[in-house]
Amino acid sequence: GILRPAGRAEAAILLEDLPKLLANEMFQAPGRAGEEAAAKILRDLSCLFSQASLAVVVTGDVFRDGETYDALTEDYIEALGLLHQRLSSRAQRVTELVCGIFLDLKGGTHG
Repeated sequence: GILRPAGRAEAAILLEDLPKLLANEMFQAPGRAGEEAAAKILRDLSCLFSQASLAVVVTGDVFRDGETYDALTEDYIEALGLLHQRLSSRAQRVTELVCGIFLDLKGGTHG
């Protein structure tokens, strides 16, 4: 997704791997729940994004395999879904790339 805070510095931010950032937050601090880690990431990103006029977040889809996982992995998947929802609600544009095809989910010009 793309977030464009109004009236900010002419800087751009690229967050290349949201799933890895969440994993780092959850698993480097023993016992940190997914929702707590997601809340920390959202606070940190809000502060970071306020410093730039353009932010691009690259993430991954781990929701469609239909598997059942242990409680910790399910917590991670739910937290990543929460991050996707919150960030996409703030974004001007959300685009999914599937097999090389751009699918605009919000805003954008790819058809």
